[in-house]
Amino acid sequence: MTQQREAAAWMLQAKRLRKMVDHLPAGAVFVEHGHIEINRAAEKMTGYSRGDLMTLDQWYEVLFGSRQQEVRDAHAAVRRDGFLESSVLSLIHKDGEERIVELTAHAFDHHEVWLLHDVTEARQAQAELASEHSRLEPIVNSIPDGLLFADLDRIITFCNPAMKAVFGYEADELVGQPISVLYRVDHEPVGTMGFLADSAEQVSPFYSN
Repeated sequence: MTQQREAAAWMLQAKRLRKMVDHLPAGAVFVEHGHIEINRAAEKMTGYSRGDLMTLDQWYEVLFGSRQQEVRDAHAAVRRDGFLESSVLSLIHKDGEERIVELTAHAFDHHEVWLLHDVTEARQAQAELASEHSRLEPIVNSIPDGLLFADLDRIITFCNPAMKAVFGYEADELVGQPISVLYRVDHEPVGTMGFLADSAEQVSPFYSN
């Protein structure tokens, strides 16, 4: 009787855990002896129902096609290393669109749990920003006046070659430095106000090297 109660309690706990995983906002895949179970988020991410993807063979064949062996081998290598790093996969959604997914895996006994995050839009945005940067950089570099950009912490993030004629610094010497490297020490308060002001005219606190 005690064993029956323990088995019933274990089944109830497993059911609750399965329900919780099924409602995770991230995609989740449970792997056991070549069989898999995916949650709702993974269904949405791939476009396939859990009935379509019930085994590892189906997972690789359906989502990766001709690249399935390459993806299998890459996963096996990461598993041998103890899943220390996430993997980035390019899978084919049921609608034919390519989706970029970051996979983080955990292994225990003969099981694996994969957590999936769709990073397609983020990767596309990064690519677009890189393309825009490549297009604008030659234009900004050709401006004869010194130009620099700084973030909200007043750290220089970009300066064009003309800045050398103004301050004597090469561009790579300034990037990553606080703007205060260009101030006279006694004008630091003025420099701060000048940085924060939206449009007020300020006395220049800068000095040339």
